[in-house]
Amino acid sequence: REFLEEAGVHVRIIARAGHLRFDSEYAEMFLMAYESAAGNRAAERESAWLSLDAALASLSFEESRDLLKSADKIARTLS
Repeated sequence: REFLEEAGVHVRIIARAGHLRFDSEYAEMFLMAYESAAGNRAAERESAWLSLDAALASLSFEESRDLLKSADKIARTLS
C-alpha cells in the first residue's frame, strides 16, 4: 500500500532484499515486480525508471548501493 501511495504503481513483493539503517532505526527493503500504473503518486515525489548503472550512480550512500547490488543478484537468480 505504501508503494502505491508514494510511487503510484501496483507492485508484487518478490523477496526480502535486506535492510537499511536510518539513525538508530532499520527499514526492511524488498525486491518488487512492477504490475501496473495507478496514476495517483504523491505529487511531491519524483520518480524515474533507471538502468542498474544509472540507479547505482544516483545513490549517495554506499550502503544503499550495496543493497541495490544485492537485490540485483536476487533478481538474477529468480529469472
